Amino acid sequence: MIKYTFGLAFFIYSFLTIKAQEVQYIPYRIANKWGYSDTSGKLILEANFQSAEFFKDGVAFVKKDSFYYLINIKGEIIGGEFLQHGNYMHGLCPVQLTNGMYIYINTLGNMAIKFLYKAAEDFSEERAIVKIGLKLGIINTKGEWVKEPGFASSSIYYKGGFIMTEFNGNYNYLNKQGKVLVLPSNVSCAGPFSEGLAAVYVKKEVLEKGKITLHYMLEFIDTTGAIVLDSFINDGTDYSEYINYVSDFKNGKAIIKVSNNMGFDFFFIDKKKRFSPAYSAAQNIGDSLFIAAFGFFKPRIKIINKNLFPLGVFDENPIQIGEMSEGLVGVKNSMGFWGFASSNCKILIPYIYSKVGIFYNSFSWVIKQDKEGYINSSGKEFFREE
Repeated sequence: MIKYTFGLAFFIYSFLTIKAQEVQYIPYRIANKWGYSDTSGKLILEANFQSAEFFKDGVAFVKKDSFYYLINIKGEIIGGEFLQHGNYMHGLCPVQLTNGMYIYINTLGNMAIKFLYKAAEDFSEERAIVKIGLKLGIINTKGEWVKEPGFASSSIYYKGGFIMTEFNGNYNYLNKQGKVLVLPSNVSCAGPFSEGLAAVYVKKEVLEKGKITLHYMLEFIDTTGAIVLDSFINDGTDYSEYINYVSDFKNGKAIIKVSNNMGFDFFFIDKKKRFSPAYSAAQNIGDSLFIAAFGFFKPRIKIINKNLFPLGVFDENPIQIGEMSEGLVGVKNSMGFWGFASSNCKILIPYIYSKVGIFYNSFSWVIKQDKEGYINSSGKEFFREE
């Protein structure tokens, strides 16, 4: 697997992000075996597998005898044995063979790119990161090199036409042609591109008390490398020298933080450099919704919309909040259990799960009493202990 220095995970299929399903067959667990049901819970394919995953492009991965296999909607095995697998994108999916090497297969289960890799990632924007020897490179959907192996780590996926790469401690942005986005020598990468912008730190000489000192100021560039957001002024105070990057732009807002006597103030900023009020915590949860903690001594956690208007406040502050999807967001209580809340902070699915995913096509992965399963957006469980 490819390891990333940006804190990103090894390549591995995750139930936490359920991909699109064209066939409404739901992975259904009976005791320790998996099959498939329809959306009402009626079993369609017999529970004979160690695990089962959602269908996409008419195929799905199941696990049997410790190996992954590809099946069609009739339940017939059309590919395998695999040690691991990724996700289908652009009709291609990376899989790990029993010899430890990786290939890409198509939806017929056949080898689609005639090459073996030491590691391989899902495609994104018709590009994929692969590993040859100790170095990473980039291929297109034909298996042609966009960038021959030469860098040590990278972000996993292309976003907005760029990925962020690292070699010998130097970070760069690569476009879809594998070309480096040329930046001035005093500019260094801070975060990936998102919504056409990327955070960078700009090294500047500042005169302080008669001495020249170096400051690293957070600014944002566009896809040409030009600085488009700088000079962050709020309520008459210039924060340009003090702000730190927290998260990239999503739904029109990025998150920055500024140190204070008790820790940090968190702000949302938009692309016009406008500040939100100061919060004791902030999070972008998707669907144009955000989390903000009001107050510092006894903060109240609220969900706010893109206009910073509170939609609701949690009766009990969650200790962790996931991603909003299809009107529901996973929330973890002080006892360590997860449930799901609506955008107005009302708990709609109770705190009874030890882990949860996000909803996609009305279903989410969960763990209950150390066993995996799926639930729908009404909380109906597609598993039973028999």
